[in-house]
Amino acid sequence: MNNFSWSQLLFQFPFRKYQHMILQQVEATKEKDTKYHIVAPPGSGKTIVGLELIKRFAQKAVVFVPTSTIQLQWKDKVKMFIPKESKLKVDDLVSLDPTNLKTINVFTYQLLSSPAENLEFVEASAITEWINDLIIRQRVSDEAQAKQRIATLHKNNPSIYNSEIAKYYKKIKDAYLRDPQFDGTKFLHANARKLIEQLAASGIKTVIMDEVHHLLDYWALVIKELLKRINEPRLVGLTATPPLSADEEELENYLSIIGSIDFEIPTPAVVKEGNLAPYQDLVYFCRPSTKEKQFIDALQDRFRYLIETIGRRDEFRLWVHGRMVERKLADGKQEWTAFFNSHPFLAVAGVKYLTQVAKENLPGDIVEIEEMQQELTLDDWVYLLTDYSLNHLKISSLTAHHQEFQEIKTILKTFGYVLTEKGIQAHRSPADMVLAYSESKDQAMCEILSNEMGSMGSNLRAVVITDFEKQTAAVEKYLEGILDPDAGGAVRAFRYLVSNPKTTTLEPVLVTGTALLLDSDELKRTIAHMEKWRKASGLKFTFDTQKTAYENIVEVIGKGPDWKSNTYVRMVTDLFDQGIIRCIVGTRGLLGEGWDSLSLNTLIDLTSATTSTTVNQVRGRSIRLDPNFLQKLANNWDIVCIEPSFERGNQDFERFMKKHQRFYGLGSKGKILKGILHIDEGLALQYYSIGFKKIGYHLVNARMLAKAKRRADAYREWAIGKPYSNFEYAATKIDAKDLKFKTVYTLKDSLKAIFRNILISIGSFAFWYIYVFGRFLDISFEYRPLIFVASIIFLVGIIFFAGKNTLKYIRKAFIEIPLDSYLLDIGKALLKTLRETQLISSSQSVDNVRVVEDSGGYYDVYLDYASKTDAELFSQSLKEVLGPVIDHRYLISRSTDTIDIGFYSPFWWLGRKIFRLFAQEKVAYHPVPDVLSLNKDKANRFAMHWKEYVGGGEIIYTRSTAGRELLLKLRAYNRHLIKRMTYEIWK
Repeated sequence: MNNFSWSQLLFQFPFRKYQHMILQQVEATKEKDTKYHIVAPPGSGKTIVGLELIKRFAQKAVVFVPTSTIQLQWKDKVKMFIPKESKLKVDDLVSLDPTNLKTINVFTYQLLSSPAENLEFVEASAITEWINDLIIRQRVSDEAQAKQRIATLHKNNPSIYNSEIAKYYKKIKDAYLRDPQFDGTKFLHANARKLIEQLAASGIKTVIMDEVHHLLDYWALVIKELLKRINEPRLVGLTATPPLSADEEELENYLSIIGSIDFEIPTPAVVKEGNLAPYQDLVYFCRPSTKEKQFIDALQDRFRYLIETIGRRDEFRLWVHGRMVERKLADGKQEWTAFFNSHPFLAVAGVKYLTQVAKENLPGDIVEIEEMQQELTLDDWVYLLTDYSLNHLKISSLTAHHQEFQEIKTILKTFGYVLTEKGIQAHRSPADMVLAYSESKDQAMCEILSNEMGSMGSNLRAVVITDFEKQTAAVEKYLEGILDPDAGGAVRAFRYLVSNPKTTTLEPVLVTGTALLLDSDELKRTIAHMEKWRKASGLKFTFDTQKTAYENIVEVIGKGPDWKSNTYVRMVTDLFDQGIIRCIVGTRGLLGEGWDSLSLNTLIDLTSATTSTTVNQVRGRSIRLDPNFLQKLANNWDIVCIEPSFERGNQDFERFMKKHQRFYGLGSKGKILKGILHIDEGLALQYYSIGFKKIGYHLVNARMLAKAKRRADAYREWAIGKPYSNFEYAATKIDAKDLKFKTVYTLKDSLKAIFRNILISIGSFAFWYIYVFGRFLDISFEYRPLIFVASIIFLVGIIFFAGKNTLKYIRKAFIEIPLDSYLLDIGKALLKTLRETQLISSSQSVDNVRVVEDSGGYYDVYLDYASKTDAELFSQSLKEVLGPVIDHRYLISRSTDTIDIGFYSPFWWLGRKIFRLFAQEKVAYHPVPDVLSLNKDKANRFAMHWKEYVGGGEIIYTRSTAGRELLLKLRAYNRHLIKRMTYEIWK
């Protein structure tokens, strides 16, 4: 373009706070950095940031995007950089055509086509790797036998051959990709090679990767080769969902190209700015149907039989005893630490078995950890049975042992475990599929939407997202009759919606990549609006409807050059925004990335995907601002199927937790928390402490349905427009009902108040008696009885007043001490020690320790005004102090018998003697945190401040004879576990 100057472009609106922060950081580092990895949520204005960086770099640019829709959005946003009086034209500046390169070029990834497959040099290398692997694993004796085996497999079973060669192909390709000297164009399609050469020759200097999480495997290779051919390029990666849950090799390849994250804007920051709609995440729990539960129970019965007939035998018990105590199969008498490090899960399971089932006392050299205090689980049995099967039954010379091995192998497979020579490998079990795709989830969906209709009325706009349209191919034969052929799919969810007398009034629509289904209740009205949209759009297509196999459901059949999925998705979305239809059912492939509806305010996630990329994409659909509803708040629902009577009945719960583990949301009292804590703090703490079987799920559901109706309250708690710091730190959540002890720091305040009250009362009585009644000592005898009675009344009043206050302080000191005061005292002792041992910043004050009670009666303890590192260390150390005594290097005693309160100490001595007639305080012990157990000086420093704030303070070194005896005693009797967990908070 002739006479173009970058100064002609100027963003016509003010930048948002976080956009300005990103641009400032890039500006400050652009002299030394050439890669910029920027993470921000959908709707936060990443495209604007990308275009502003192109302008500031002032070089020709290419932008890669995942879809044609996003490609058009980039071109459209360029208009926001062209002043009204300018003669610049977007079409002169931006190209979407690779044959006509311009100043800014926007292309889809698909333009680069697919990778070139079946490359001879890669296949040859893959076969060589396969041959070596066969020889190393001793499947064959030499190279000739290996080649013969591979050739035979290729001829007789080509599908298995292709499957195996693909594994080695990927391994070889990954190795090549890690080699900076390797010519990666050998892997590229001719179209990709041609485009790379054209871009490099045209003078491209800036490369923008939108939705950069696509930069995996093949796309990473394309960009890598492009950057090789550009002199001093600048690479900008923009994404809402960095692929942090990708496999290790893919993530390493991704980060090697784009670099680590330079700037990340959490979703809450964008909400606080008022640029995204606030939201609350909710969960609804359901149980399998009767038919589904019977199937799961049958699986459980088989496993219980396995445990009873094999796991309880003397032969099995002796095997576990030998592995844990004698450590069989080790080289000589192996030390416990070495055994634990090489077999950690087996060691945990074995100790649980010996203490809980065999009821054996553990020898002194076995070091216990906290996990060993928990209940023996199915996974523990799996580790034990695996070891027993592979190292005893399989190699035995007895045929009975071989049969037993096959029986264990078969039953484990039904539970989702495959027993191989390498050990146990997980695979998706039938029970897991039943929980993931239970029909009770569709019933729960209707319950949720009915509840939402009650509070939102005609303003409700709901979307239900599933993994797929139908699941026919995925349902295994052994689940026929248990799961419907379309279980877990969009079609079944849609069927439930239209058959429910309440949700059918939402006039739901199903949209997938291949189908458009309508509810027939208001069919004429819906078709009329579709026709109106068709005419207004100017697109060339026609459509008609036809009946389906399902009652009240019709399918739309379209024809014409413009009839395709993105056409009817746009049409349905427009009708949705108008309120003609109020519920859309679709797949995450179609509605997960790039689809938007500003009016969407209720999202139900029925997918089983747990990767951070997919979860963020799905969650991002509902948080766009709605200009027609300025105080919009989105409800995002998960539906989780659990079965407490089943050992692995929490698999869907585990998926639910994994979905949320990386994401922030609104917790109680306006806190922004990461993980499932932001959904329900009590639920999270109970799951980690008492286990999924004991949770009152009906109470959780009731809380969630009530919470869903309080959208206005949640909106206010987001405090939109209020200042925020944009930093995250760690905290500890504690079920403080377990803390029944007192601490000296709190007792001091209470005791001082008691004694001051008594002394002041006595002094007041003496003063006023002398001052008032002393004047009447010389009056006539006949009035003295009256004066005596008055003085007695006065004395009783003083005693009553003093006694009332004294009882109040006694209750405070000995009966009703606020739980938060205990935690505050412990936190202060810990903080002071960490600061003085230089483990955290010296600027931290004990006044920064915070103890806050949440709405569920639990307590949050955290270090305010601290860096993330300091806060995490404080929270982890506090969690360890409140944990059970296992095998810690140092223990610290806790007691309130000795309290130095100066002048009042003698009174405390007398009071303590009196109170000990009614209740004896036992000396208790707590673990000294790991970071303070590194040496005696740090442990003693902790003891000094523990004595000051908590009481006791005697340090016990457990590696001495006396300390070891105390440790073993406490391990045997001190099994109590204070329910606590650490978590992250944003502010």
